[in-house]
Amino acid sequence: RKISAIVSHLKCILAKDSWKELKQCDVLMCCHDANRSLEVEGRFFSPIIDSLEPDLLAAGLKVDRLASFGSVLSGNKAYGSPRRFNRMWLIFILRRKALVWIGHLFGKNSNTSGLRTPYARVLEKTKCRCVIVIGANELLVRAARERGVRVIEVLHGIGYTPIPWGWEQLNDASFPMGVLSLDSVSTKTFKQLESRGVETRQVEHPWY
Repeated sequence: RKISAIVSHLKCILAKDSWKELKQCDVLMCCHDANRSLEVEGRFFSPIIDSLEPDLLAAGLKVDRLASFGSVLSGNKAYGSPRRFNRMWLIFILRRKALVWIGHLFGKNSNTSGLRTPYARVLEKTKCRCVIVIGANELLVRAARERGVRVIEVLHGIGYTPIPWGWEQLNDASFPMGVLSLDSVSTKTFKQLESRGVETRQVEHPWY
């Protein structure tokens, strides 16, 4: 059963990408399957990310969704029909590893900075002004900063102290521009990064 589950998961990951179906939007929302813990009307729902949509729409903003790399809950399986880009990520990773290997083969340092990242292609497609994400990474932040797009990390837990995920070791260009916190303890913790250009705001927790 375990092998069957793994094979099924791999088939989903390797399924045809749908990111080209993304529409131009003001806000792109992004999270992984692990953050879609509820089921609403037969679709998996992220209470932390998806609960923000009504306020965004009420403000007249257009919203679309992207499923994080490795996700299988996309299209009609998840609320808001998030699009997947797993194949594009795998190709990017393989190309980058190939360049590094070729560089080592010839005793040279490989320059992979010229590779256009999957995030860069998605941002160019959607022309969004803001990305609201659970689990922002450096490639996303750097691609967004190059295009003047704001990245806002939504904390997926409460009581964060000290600053997690090694963020204190990041350079300023790798930080998201904003953090949405769900409790006062986490807000106080992440406000330590305001001197480095990270704005932290506390929002109502969707469960409490």
